[in-house]
Amino acid sequence: MKTTIAVFIMLAASALAAQNTLELMTESYDFETISRYDAAIRSMQQLVEIEPDNAFHHLRLGWLYYASGQYAAAERHYALAADIEPVLEALEGRMNSASAQQKWSQAVAAADEVLKRFPNHFYALASKAYAFYMQGEFEQAVSFYRKALTIYPYNLEAMGYLLSAQMLNGDTQGGQKTLAKLQPLSPANAFVLEYAQ
Repeated sequence: MKTTIAVFIMLAASALAAQNTLELMTESYDFETISRYDAAIRSMQQLVEIEPDNAFHHLRLGWLYYASGQYAAAERHYALAADIEPVLEALEGRMNSASAQQKWSQAVAAADEVLKRFPNHFYALASKAYAFYMQGEFEQAVSFYRKALTIYPYNLEAMGYLLSAQMLNGDTQGGQKTLAKLQPLSPANAFVLEYAQ
């Protein structure tokens, strides 16, 4: 009889925990929908307390912190998610969070983690190029923007930064070629306006 009661209590507690988990997840999405990130984050924090080794919970917390402009907290939760399960979303989140904080060397390292697993990942290549650009390493930026543009040759943002990096690196001839390609596609592009004669 005692065993039956103990099993019943355990099953009831398990069902209650599952219901609480669903309610907290639903609350989190509901609050996010109305841009109440603080409340959405609190719901997810409770879920992390219940299931600290759940990669998705950390991914979701990372996203909510990122969306609310709390990039250091976002980076921390993306790193925790990546430690539990190194999925692409976690690696991208770390890369984006580092860039948002202007931690350029960390952004390069995070992009490298993505590129180890996905060597033709456009956004990792472009993010790495942008981090080099922001550090004034224009030759490296040119190299990675060129690689990225082999994947998405008409990404106008990447083309603009390639143009600027070429010009800042002293490659006027290469910059003029990029300008000739970019200008008819995006005549109001800030880099086109800056470098067009």
